[in-house]
Amino acid sequence: MAKTVNLDAMITREDFAAEDVGITSNIQTAISINDLQGNFLTSVIRKPDFQRETRDWNAENVVKFINSVIKGQFIPSLILWKNSSGYIFVIDGAHRLSALLAWIKDDYGDGPISRSFFQGYIPEEQKRAADLLRKRINKEVGPYSDYEKALSIEEGYTPDFVKTARKLRSFAFAIQWITGNVETAEESFYNINQRAVSINDTELKLIQSRKCDICIAARAVMYSGSGNKYWKEFSEEYQHEIVSLSKRINELLFEPRYDKPIKTLDLPMCGKNQSNLTFIFDLMNFSAASSSNEDKDGALTIQRLQELKSLLETVSSKTPDSLGLHPIVYFYSKKGNFKVSAFYALLGFVKYIKRHNQLNDFTSVREKFEEFIYKYDYVIDQINRSLRSTKKSVPVLTQFYIDVLKYLKDGKNFDEVISGLTKSNIYPKFFLEQDKEFIETESFNSNRKSEVFIKQAFPGAMKCPICGGLLHVNSISIDHIFRKQDGGQSDASNGQATHFYCNTTYKN
Repeated sequence: MAKTVNLDAMITREDFAAEDVGITSNIQTAISINDLQGNFLTSVIRKPDFQRETRDWNAENVVKFINSVIKGQFIPSLILWKNSSGYIFVIDGAHRLSALLAWIKDDYGDGPISRSFFQGYIPEEQKRAADLLRKRINKEVGPYSDYEKALSIEEGYTPDFVKTARKLRSFAFAIQWITGNVETAEESFYNINQRAVSINDTELKLIQSRKCDICIAARAVMYSGSGNKYWKEFSEEYQHEIVSLSKRINELLFEPRYDKPIKTLDLPMCGKNQSNLTFIFDLMNFSAASSSNEDKDGALTIQRLQELKSLLETVSSKTPDSLGLHPIVYFYSKKGNFKVSAFYALLGFVKYIKRHNQLNDFTSVREKFEEFIYKYDYVIDQINRSLRSTKKSVPVLTQFYIDVLKYLKDGKNFDEVISGLTKSNIYPKFFLEQDKEFIETESFNSNRKSEVFIKQAFPGAMKCPICGGLLHVNSISIDHIFRKQDGGQSDASNGQATHFYCNTTYKN
């Protein structure tokens, strides 16, 4: 699938005021290029704060649209609603309007407007998508600035180009206005967007429960506390705390950044494709200790963020209770693909062993545990495929890990573990052989290149000398072999790289 571009900064978000009524008099019938060049109109145009991010279009979509504008082809009307405060809300047409603004401002998700909106937090994937689009626009359409110059300095431009520039000046979006109060405007938004690109269940929950703690927390984590501040009504202290926690969670999930094919074992906890609102919202719900509630002051949102942060820090961080679980063992396939169900299942497993005080039990057999799940990762995949959905497979896979821990703690070897799992009626039938892959080409694709690297790099990965489990760059503690309190010196010969939990708790 072609990479989409993030145009979310082009139109500011605003909440519908509950008491607002629609304004039906003295409203314009079109929005022209001239209107969009200035600051007056763009300063009052808004998106509803619950609207999905303006990031569904890829470079092809944007180029085709700009070409349509230049050629004077049919462009559907914008559907707008104006409230008593003077804001004009885009009910339908946000992508069209944002694409044109992006062309005019030369900002495709990486320019000054976007950098200000995202407070400098622009992921590499977003920068690459923006750069690709800009190159295509400049090559196939031409930058907007060239059309502007052609109107004042015709020399250097072909007569046809100058003629096109003059026609472009007359372009305008036709407008349809929604009349009525805020309920009418919101209902219109739902109806229009459900007919166009259907809103999935998660998106619908985010819209309808946008004032609730988990929704606010998920939106904060999505852009590391930057972008539109859905928490701006809270106190300054709480706003600062939400931003700080969100940055930390985003870092725990998605750092270090990486490219495919994979050429390093230093992978983030989550794959890059999981940097989306649906995944983060589901993750917030998974980690929450109770159901979502409307948050009036920010305290509940902070609680949700703290719950997720605590869980993730136990999985892998530089905190004293961090297990430092290595993503290549637990969360990725041997081809380097992130496994959503395995990720949730391991989070459930970590919650279980913390709750039942089994962190030491796990650490005592961790080396064997990791060898087992890495060797039999295809069994985990078979169970996941049999159950056909993340919702069904996660509790079963969580129990799978719990049972593996129990068998290993009881001194069972791998054959005995497999035998015990096979006899259990909890798991769907699985086979002790990997699926054969049909190779259609002689060239290495991205997955196979990743597989080659992982196969070669994995045996030489660093291990913790205390537990024997793999060490990850995000969670390495430098430990005294001979303890300081026993007279151990701080020279390199007396040091070792370990997991934080192994260093601070288990070995003592």
